[in-house]
Amino acid sequence: FISKGNCIVFIQLGAGSAGYSLYQEVDFIGMSGKTASGYNKNLNKYNGLFLVALLDLERPKFSYGRRWTGDRLLKTKIKLPIIDTGDGTCEQDWEYMKDYIKSTIYGDLI
Repeated sequence: FISKGNCIVFIQLGAGSAGYSLYQEVDFIGMSGKTASGYNKNLNKYNGLFLVALLDLERPKFSYGRRWTGDRLLKTKIKLPIIDTGDGTCEQDWEYMKDYIKSTIYGDLI
């Protein structure tokens, strides 16, 4: 039942809490069927907080009767900062996300 830390936790249902997300740095015990965890090799506490801020803007779409599960979770789209790789493709700018959070008052508290 222990989930690995360094992930985004998606709160999938609950009166008043469905649709929230949080960055979880350490290993934890999640609630089966009520939370899901998202992992990425580039994730750290700073860009994790950046992502959570954007994901929480999606919260009004979800409620106890409209769970943040399955396709609704997988189809959630957020706009992320990107960098041009120079070969005609783009990728997420993880460094920008980290630096942005560090530049805020929250970065001083972490």
